[in-house]
Amino acid sequence: MFVAMLVGTVRRRREMALACIIKPESSPADHPVFLGIFMRIFVLLLVVFTSVARGDEGVPSSAASHNSSMVAGKTLSDLKEGINSEDRVVRTRSVKSIAAFAFRSDDKAIGQALSDAMDHDDAAVRYIAMVSLGDITKAPYVPQVISDATQAKLKTAVKNDPSNSVKMAASYALCQAGEVDEYLSVLLEDLDHPLRGVSCSAAELIGKIGPAAQAAKVKLSEVAANNDAKKKIGDYHRGGAAATALLKISAP
Repeated sequence: MFVAMLVGTVRRRREMALACIIKPESSPADHPVFLGIFMRIFVLLLVVFTSVARGDEGVPSSAASHNSSMVAGKTLSDLKEGINSEDRVVRTRSVKSIAAFAFRSDDKAIGQALSDAMDHDDAAVRYIAMVSLGDITKAPYVPQVISDATQAKLKTAVKNDPSNSVKMAASYALCQAGEVDEYLSVLLEDLDHPLRGVSCSAAELIGKIGPAAQAAKVKLSEVAANNDAKKKIGDYHRGGAAATALLKISAP
């Protein structure tokens, strides 16, 4: 930036100097045009050398400015409070952001916060909380985030929650906790759900389980074959979601 400013200044002053009549006996330093150039160069060089001498002093590094107890400017307590907001956007964003603390907070605190959100009246909050539990449970940096009490709540949700989507989310979380043999079937059944969104969501959750969901290959292949965009049969949204899930569970 300083170089560009310097070059621009020199060019402008040179053009002005060529347009002026300079007496032969006068030195460049005596002429106001050249004097202005020299002064500007001196100031710019002074700024450059001062900046170099100071280095990064006074400028916080990314590590120093990073606050491990906050996500998007919110603490875990802030997000837990946000879940009870009357604004649905605020509460769904809050519960979704809690999972980000998996990288930087106490495992039990995260698990408990999401477990508490599973009791919310809003099905969207319950769904996000359960999917988030499943997402972070499998991660090596959050071991055993689902407590026995939370597992019991998830199993109750699979049986009794009035929302079919929440039942899927609970099944997904339990699969990620190691109970694939018992709860993968819930997601497989929803691949045939009459609502496209439910079917695609089920396929997405199966794909997130990964290679542990090998038992889903046959059903996913069937759904993909019956909904093939190239053959112009079925619903290509369902077929695409199933095909993507197949790739994910087949990955090494």
